[in-house]
Amino acid sequence: MRAYLIICLIFLLTSCSEKIEKQGLKVIDKSIGLSMIVPDSFSKLDEETKLEKVQKGKKVIEDLHDSVFVLNDIQKANIFSHDHNNMFVLNTQNYDFETQGEYRSAINNINKLIYETQVKNYPETKIDSSTTTEIIDGIEFMKFTLNATISKNATMHMVNYNHLFDNKKDLTAAVIFTDEALGKAVLKSFKAAKFKK
Repeated sequence: MRAYLIICLIFLLTSCSEKIEKQGLKVIDKSIGLSMIVPDSFSKLDEETKLEKVQKGKKVIEDLHDSVFVLNDIQKANIFSHDHNNMFVLNTQNYDFETQGEYRSAINNINKLIYETQVKNYPETKIDSSTTTEIIDGIEFMKFTLNATISKNATMHMVNYNHLFDNKKDLTAAVIFTDEALGKAVLKSFKAAKFKK
């Protein structure tokens, strides 16, 4: 299976970042003109922790699907995390129509795989999902939302945004959270992101 599928599933991010005092982390991705501030309640994982998290996620997904996944460009990936249950991810990568096919269809397949992974991971859990679009700074994003009630006191939410830019750069932004306040803060930050046209 293509590496971009697994990257989306385990929530990796590629960008440049710098600390903005008392405001959070400024994230810049020049390849798509992105500039945004990640809330200061989230921090960037160091390389060792990042690789450990990626490998654990890869193993879980491989076990659930009885498949082997190949991960590329792990060194470029970044994960912003508040804790194990609350993360923000951005991933920008090249998109190849010849190998990956039509973009919307590919993203829908990724979303289907994400849903199936959660169903396998939480077989007794109520899971719902929806697909819509949303405009952010004048750009239309495909939006996939998934909610899984994982216990009496916890619901895991995931909101994924995808957009293919004219330079064939594919952006995935994913907010994964069980804490409503943290999730809303990151969603608000992403929705305030700016993209140089």
